[in-house]
Amino acid sequence: MFEGNACIDEVKNANADRPKLLIVEDDPDVARMLRDHLEYSLSAESRVADSADEAIRLDMEEPCELILIDYLLPDMDGAEVARRLNEEHPRPVIFITGHATLGRTINALRCGAVGMFVKPFDLEVLTGKVSAAIETYRRQQRRLRRLERTRRLTKHVIRERRQMRRKLDLVCRDLVNAYRELAVKTSQLFGSGSGSQE
Repeated sequence: MFEGNACIDEVKNANADRPKLLIVEDDPDVARMLRDHLEYSLSAESRVADSADEAIRLDMEEPCELILIDYLLPDMDGAEVARRLNEEHPRPVIFITGHATLGRTINALRCGAVGMFVKPFDLEVLTGKVSAAIETYRRQQRRLRRLERTRRLTKHVIRERRQMRRKLDLVCRDLVNAYRELAVKTSQLFGSGSGSQE
């Protein structure tokens, strides 16, 4: 049973390292080619959407690490889809288009594009770009998690210091009050004793 659990853990770890891609492409042949190639070459876990609505739904169910999207979709402009997908959780975007224009390129850059490929494109070059973008994204996510942990730890330390300071203030106040009481009692004791001797 122990060996079986170790195998399950290895599979889970291997799956956790697999790049998670969202391919948004309305041409089923291109979508299948991209999915098959990226799953084979990068061991990627690819989900395919053929419309903007489906892409948004799939990403809400399980966010991806990279969006590979056709610029022209039947129900919405690819740049607008990328903008919507990246509103809550920015990720790298790679556009695929049949016809690149300056306007499309500018729009693509505005919504986080790390690349734009014109059909037909070299799959190996695309694979290299996807791999590099995912590595950069993961590195940024690790850095953000470290910053968040540091921020939480700093808040915790500050909160602990404040609580310690309050406790120290109470101890000091108690000591001052005890000293005052001692001073009053000492004064009464020695004050009444000196009065009776006269």
